[in-house]
Amino acid sequence: MLLGNQVIRGATLMSSPHMSVRQFLLILILLGIMIAIALPNFLERDDRPARASHARSGMRELATAIESYRLEHGAYPPWVSATDPAAVNAGVEMVGDLPSFRSFGGSLTTPMAFIDAYPLDWFTRSRASYVYHSDGDGWILVSPCWDRDYDIDPRRDYDSRIAQPSEILLLLSCDPTNGSRSDGDVFRVAQ
Repeated sequence: MLLGNQVIRGATLMSSPHMSVRQFLLILILLGIMIAIALPNFLERDDRPARASHARSGMRELATAIESYRLEHGAYPPWVSATDPAAVNAGVEMVGDLPSFRSFGGSLTTPMAFIDAYPLDWFTRSRASYVYHSDGDGWILVSPCWDRDYDIDPRRDYDSRIAQPSEILLLLSCDPTNGSRSDGDVFRVAQ
C-alpha cells in the first residue's frame, strides 16, 4: 500500500525514494564488468594502425634493399633458417626455423650496405626482423600480426611462378581493422 512517498511493508513504514546499499553495489558490479570487457580493446585500439603501418614501412624499406641487391648481384639475397647461427634472427625462439636474412656474407648490410640495419618487427615479442624467403625468382617478407603467431610459412605458401599475392596468402593475411584478435600475417611479396 502506498502513502505519498512511503511504502507500508507488513507493519513497518519505509521511505522509498533512496537507493538501497544492495542496489548500489549491484550497479557498481555491473559497471565493473562492462569496463573489464571494453577496456582492453579500447587501450589497444590506437596502437593497431601504428603497428600495421610500421610493419608495412619496414617491409617497404627492405623491399627496396632486396631489389637493389638483385640489381647489383643478379640474384635475390640468400636466406637461411633462423636456426642457423648466420641468420639475423638466430636464436629467436618465436621465429623458430622460419627463413631469415643472413647476418653476414651475402647479406643486405655487408659488404655493401643496401640498408643500414634490418628493421625490427614490432609484432614480435623479441623485436626480431621480418621473416624472409626467396625462391630465386621472387621473395616474400612476413610479420606475425596481432596474434604473434606465424600463419604463413613462406617455404610452403609462397611460389613466385603464380600471380602474387596468391589466394592462399590472401586467406592467411591479417586485417588490422579486425581488432587485436585478428588471425593471419602481414606480408609483402615481389610483384
